Amino acid sequence: MLNAATILDEVAKYRGIARSDIKSRNLNTNVVMARHEALAATRELTTLSLAQIARVFDGRDHTCVVNSVARVKELRASKPEFREANDLLMDHLRSLLGDNQRAPKSTSGPTDIAKLALRDPHSVGASDIQALGATLLIAASLIADEMLMDDEVRLSISAILRGPREMEARHG
Repeated sequence: MLNAATILDEVAKYRGIARSDIKSRNLNTNVVMARHEALAATRELTTLSLAQIARVFDGRDHTCVVNSVARVKELRASKPEFREANDLLMDHLRSLLGDNQRAPKSTSGPTDIAKLALRDPHSVGASDIQALGATLLIAASLIADEMLMDDEVRLSISAILRGPREMEARHG
């Protein structure tokens, strides 16, 4: 089975960079690119949450994973030579899955996160649940604006969107 540690090892080997460098705070361009590829590949080829992936990379924040996925996507779109090299790496990683295993679909959207949470609640991390909750609250806020809900409901939704401390201040 392909897991985050295996992906990290394979990217390091494939790019000729030490595993410890990829996990470090090293800002060398080649190291940073390998780190981006490893984080993005882990997101695509595993069912790990953003926070779980970040922990594999020595406690990085989940936003590092999001930024890496975006950076790899951007480079694939703008640089054909990067796309070709990244395709070879991803083909190599997918080949490690074996004949009877498939890479899970990336859970990047709220619908995917909700489906995964219903299927296997333990496979969804807190950051994914928070993102899903924020999406639902934003949708509720937009609906509230359309329905011209009273000010108290609108203020409550706004407070929820700003976070738990504001909720405690309002209701505590």
